[in-house]
This record gives sequence, structure tokens and C-alpha cells, in this order.
Amino acid sequence: MKHLILFILLSISSHIGYGQHIRFTYDDAGNRIKRELVTIQEVNTQDRKMQKFLTGNNLDSEITINTDKSSNLIHINAKDGTLQGEYKIAMYSIVGYMVLESQLPITGYAEVDISHLPKGVYALVVTNGTESKAWKITKAE
Repeated sequence: MKHLILFILLSISSHIGYGQHIRFTYDDAGNRIKRELVTIQEVNTQDRKMQKFLTGNNLDSEITINTDKSSNLIHINAKDGTLQGEYKIAMYSIVGYMVLESQLPITGYAEVDISHLPKGVYALVVTNGTESKAWKITKAE
């Protein structure tokens, strides 16, 4: 009897899991018109690159960003003033337009003037060849 109950419980629990992988499609009247099996696929390389970009990398420890609200300047500073390679600076509006593009000089310090930009939220992206890091910049004035 114990084996029968255990078998029934295992059978039911395994079928409950299968129900989570079925997608139903309904028409405007509420009638089910399509049932499809949803399969889990491996993340493609573009998604992996985006995940790495969003989680950050060692550029966090190399570069610091400071803002000066009174003068509308963003100070970009590389730690210890030592840089390897070429660093590009780009600033994007909330809708994705590039509003500013610059190079970080070999001295490791740059000031970016954002006084010409309207108030809003921007993404400041620093790229070093293969690595990128983004910071959220909010301009309130």
C-alpha cells in the first residue's frame, strides 16, 4: 500500500511540473486556440555579452566617476593614473541616442561637460577595447 501511494504521489508531482512548460493561446472570445510546449534553451552569446556588460567587470576597480552639480561636470578618473589601452567615453540618452563621445586621455583624468544637455537620465559608458562599464547619470538642473 505504501508503494502504491508513493507511486501515485510521484506520478502527480511529475505531471505538475510538466504543466509549467505549456503555453496556451486564446482568441478574443476566450477560447483556447493553441497549446504549445515551451522548451528551455541555452542563452545565446549576445545575451551573455549583455549580462557581462550589466554585471560589470574589472573596470569597476579601475575607473571612478564623480559628478559636480554646480558646474555640470563629470569627473572620470583612472586609479593610480595608469591606463593600458585606449578608453572611449560615450553618453547616451534614455531613449538610446548617443549625445556625447570622447576619449579618455593617457593621463587618466577627464572632465566631461554636460551643461548643454537637458535635464534627464543618461548612461555614461566607458569602453576599453573588449570591456565596457556603464554608470547612470541623472541631470537635475
